[in-house]
Order: sequence, then C-alpha cells, then structure tokens
Amino acid sequence: MEKVWINYFIDVGLLISGLIVMISGILKLPLLNFLQLHKITNIPMMSFVHDWSGVLFTILVIVHLILHWNWLVCMTKKLFQKKEKC
Repeated sequence: MEKVWINYFIDVGLLISGLIVMISGILKLPLLNFLQLHKITNIPMMSFVHDWSGVLFTILVIVHLILHWNWLVCMTKKLFQKKEKC
C-alpha cells in the first residue's frame, strides 16, 4: 500500500476516533445531568466507548508521529536554521 493511502487512513481514523472521544466525553459530563441525559444514554456503555476510542486515538497519534518523524525533525531544524529544505 502506498504511503499516501496509509496516511489517509490514519488521518480518517484519527478524525473518527477523536470525534467519538469528544462526543462521548461531552455526554458523560456531570454538568449535563440537569438535561437528564442519563435517561437517554447508557453511561457505563458510554464510558466503555469513550475509553476505548481514546485508546485507539492514542495509538493512531503515535503511528502518525512515527510516520511523519523525519518531517517533524526537518521542520524543527528549519525553524532554527533558515537554509535547510524538507
């Protein structure tokens, strides 16, 4: 598989898992108890979804950083040394 497609699928996975973490985290907020969301959502299941999508998100971030490590190093050097090309 070409690197561009690997990057694409990693980025889509980051987007989806990040949205799930965000939405499930908001639904778990104690501040929202006044909206009676616990009657709509199953909080133990929401915690499970939130936790595991957070784990997936973390793994995908690590893979993303590994795949782009050389670029990150090059851009950091470029920040301090104006002559290097990436």
